[in-house]
Amino acid sequence: DDDPLAPMITWKDFQRLMPWEIVILVGGGYALAAGCKVSGLSVWIGRQLEPMSGLPPWAVTLLACLLVSAVTEFASNPATLTVFLPILSALSETLYINPLHTLIPSTMCVSFGVMLPVGNPPNAIVFSYGHVKISDMV
Repeated sequence: DDDPLAPMITWKDFQRLMPWEIVILVGGGYALAAGCKVSGLSVWIGRQLEPMSGLPPWAVTLLACLLVSAVTEFASNPATLTVFLPILSALSETLYINPLHTLIPSTMCVSFGVMLPVGNPPNAIVFSYGHVKISDMV
């Protein structure tokens, strides 16, 4: 007990106490984002947003914020950002809008995904202990 190099937690205790579902959830978000890039889904989404060229810049920003706010309720925050920031950046340049005027508000809106466990890791941690149901979170 007096060993100054003794570990605070053993590997067995770590494995037993670690919420592995959180690790898989966050890792799955990164895998989802990478899959969207490789499959071309990101490019397809960008093409679907091209009709927004007739809108004023504030409306483009508002719609981008609403879009990422909706998606981040069902996908992790990193996945949502990884998928949508390149799309919104290219869209902003195509529409001759300063990309920062679209990207910064969209990034902030991704942080509002707090309804479901997958929305952000703290929600997933709380949900993983089993005391809260999804209906309680909604």
